[in-house]
Amino acid sequence: RNYPNGVYKDQCRGQEFREQSKIITDKIVGELLRDFGDSDKAKIVVALPWRAGLAFVSSFREAGITKFYHFDIQRDEKTAKPIFATENGDVSDDSIVIIADPMLATGGSAITAINKLQSKGVLKNNIIMMSVVSAPVGVAKILSFGARVITAFLHKKLDNKAYIVPGLGDYGDKYFDEMSEEELKRFIIEIVGLSLEEETGQKLLSRFVRHFA
Repeated sequence: RNYPNGVYKDQCRGQEFREQSKIITDKIVGELLRDFGDSDKAKIVVALPWRAGLAFVSSFREAGITKFYHFDIQRDEKTAKPIFATENGDVSDDSIVIIADPMLATGGSAITAINKLQSKGVLKNNIIMMSVVSAPVGVAKILSFGARVITAFLHKKLDNKAYIVPGLGDYGDKYFDEMSEEELKRFIIEIVGLSLEEETGQKLLSRFVRHFA
């Protein structure tokens, strides 16, 4: 509501955003998996960019997908270019990898992830980009690399800051809005499936420093 000029707290609340997000991610995941047989589903690995990609975890788990590959690619707000930070998970040359990122803007982060996956042996035609909102330029870039794209909404364009227009703001900020630190820890352990005792869990939690500031 009233994005981008309205007061942030009036645009939506965290619980409301998570509930609406789940409706959409359930639908996208269901549409995609409908075309997969059991043998192919067993090969699926869902690549989740931190933080926003975590919005897809529940939908995939409820659909019976349990293999996840976590990676942290942060956007340099000055250049709009991706910065690869960390990764956790396993893929193989016969994996079917779904990169689940709610926002597909320039496609830069997705291409960085695709290159990383290819270096591990994953074939281009076994990579699918999944998003909630996409810009045409990002979709075109992914398709030019030979990967597939499934998205819920194709928006008009990018602005001069490489933000999606009309867009909806920072998906991760809105998804985790009003989630306490204890709720977040339970989410990471019970839904995402990472241990906070391990380095990866600690790194993920550190991405929320601003969130709890």
